Parts: sequence; C-alpha cells; structure tokens
Amino acid sequence: MAKHLLSLFLILLVGVGVGWFLLKQEGGQDVLQQGPLLPELAEQGSQIQRVELLDAQGLSVQAEQVDGKWLISSEGGYPADEEKLAELVQALVDAKRLQAKTRQPAHFHRLGLQELDAPESTVSQLTLQSTSHSWQLLIGNTPASGHGRYVRFASDNQSWLIDQDISLPMAARDWMRQPILDLQNEQIASVARIDSHGWQISRAAAEQDFVLTNQPQGRELKYATVLNALVSNLLNINFEERLVVDEAFWQQPLEASMQINTFDGEQIQLSLLELEDKHYLRFTANQSQAYWQGATYLISGFSANQLAKKTEDFLAEPPLPQNKLPVGHVEEGEAPHR
Repeated sequence: MAKHLLSLFLILLVGVGVGWFLLKQEGGQDVLQQGPLLPELAEQGSQIQRVELLDAQGLSVQAEQVDGKWLISSEGGYPADEEKLAELVQALVDAKRLQAKTRQPAHFHRLGLQELDAPESTVSQLTLQSTSHSWQLLIGNTPASGHGRYVRFASDNQSWLIDQDISLPMAARDWMRQPILDLQNEQIASVARIDSHGWQISRAAAEQDFVLTNQPQGRELKYATVLNALVSNLLNINFEERLVVDEAFWQQPLEASMQINTFDGEQIQLSLLELEDKHYLRFTANQSQAYWQGATYLISGFSANQLAKKTEDFLAEPPLPQNKLPVGHVEEGEAPHR
C-alpha cells in the first residue's frame, strides 16, 4: 500500500513539474514576444524615403523625400507637413508589443484587421521604405480601453496590441503643409483690397505696426492691433481641400480681390470667390514658382470672413454728435435737473 501511494506521489510530482516547466516556457515565450514592434526602424528611421497609406475606404496618400524635402507625390509634389510625418515615424519607433492577439483570419474583423479588399473592411495599410528596408503594417481598431492599437504585419497572421495610438490621416490634406502660404509676417510690407471696397494697410519696416492709409478723420481703430491681426489671419489660412479647376472657374464675380506686397518687391494677388455657400481662394504671382501658385483652395466660411474685410471693420464706432446724445445724458460738471 505504501509503495502504491509513493508511486502515485511520484507521478503527481512529475506531472506538476512538467506543468510548471511548460508554463515557464510559455511565459518566457510571451516575454520574448513582447518588445519593440519595429526594432530595425530605430536605426533606420532617419533613412526613411517613402511613406504610403492606403485604407479600405479608398484613401491613397504617398509621401516621398526629394532632395531633403518631404513632398506628397500623390498630390503633385505638394509640400508635406514634415512634423506630422516625423511624429508618425517616431510613434512607430516607440511602439511596443503588449500582447499577442488572434492568428485566425476569421477573427480579424473584431480587431479591424481584415484585408484591404475584404467586405466591410476598416483597415489601414501603412508602408515605409528606407534605403535598405521596407515595412508594411496593417493598422486596425483602438481597443475599448482607448489606449494603444491593434496591428499586424501584412505578411503575418499574428496580430498584436501595441502601446501607441498611431495617428493616421483622414484625407490627403492631413499630411499636406498648412497654412497655405509660406510667407512670414516680417516679409509683408502692405496689403490692399483692390476691388470696390478698396483700402490699404502698410508699414515702412518689419518691426512696425501696420497703418491704415487714408484713415477717416476723427475715427479710431477698433483696437490697436486690428490691422496686424488681418495680416496674421491672411498668413495662417488653412485649406479644407485643394482642387483642380479650369480658368473659366475664376472668371466669375469675386467676393474679394487683394494684393500683397513684400519688402523684397514680390506682388501676390489674392482672389476670393463664393459659390453655392462655399468659399474658394487662389494666390497668383507673376514670377513665382511657389507650390501655391495658381492653385485653388476650398476654405471655411470663417476664414473667408477674416479676409473679406471692409474699412468699417477696422474702425471703432464713431462718437455720437453733441445734438444726438442719449436722452438723460448729463455733461460732466453739470447738475441734473430737479
């Protein structure tokens, strides 16, 4: 009997030992699986030459580095928002695998990691290319916790939860340079509205405030920096969409027409058009090769209103004449009637 119990005890002990060993191995494997998502990218991040994003809704954006500058090649070589691209690459460099998820394609839809062409797919496919390496990553949903992202490599069914929430563009403009103009405030010498609501603001040196030419006698500015604010708004206009239109589009009556003069002699024409409650903007300069030259931009109604100013918009309300003072008004020093 004792020998039988001893045998059972030894069998149980061996079983526990094997189980412990297997659990340890699995735990070790989990540890090995954790770590940087793209370890090679940390060394080659500065050598990235091309970034491409495709999503299941049809968005296609390609950015390439040309002569040291990032351009959106899918938008005719328009300048890229280099800060956003740098943030994307850095997020991928920092990304760590937190937990292995499903390897079963039938379950990918739960994580938003179906193939691009799968029915009802919501996945985004991100491709990065350096001078010697390339990576292709499928990016899916954000988990219910709100932290991290589900991802998998295009060539691998293993999905992962990572610790970074990879920010992706909703439209090509999200990777394009904003604001529209590449001019700095200190370059601007004057701005004039050259249509029927004509006015001009100017200054003799970059450190000065702008002055309203032919300011009406007895009228004061609404506030001291109202003219400077107009120039700031002009230089910081963002676009909602960049369009390709024919010249006939711009032959329609304009909402406003303006001219910008720089201290180095450049003249830039601004045309603002309102059509069916939408506002379109174009900058043209005779000798400029700038990326914005002749392009048509859709802008917000708020931005359009910041441009289409009239002289009265700069001025404070005029003082009331003496014979039109409010009833009951008492001049300083006078006693009220009793």
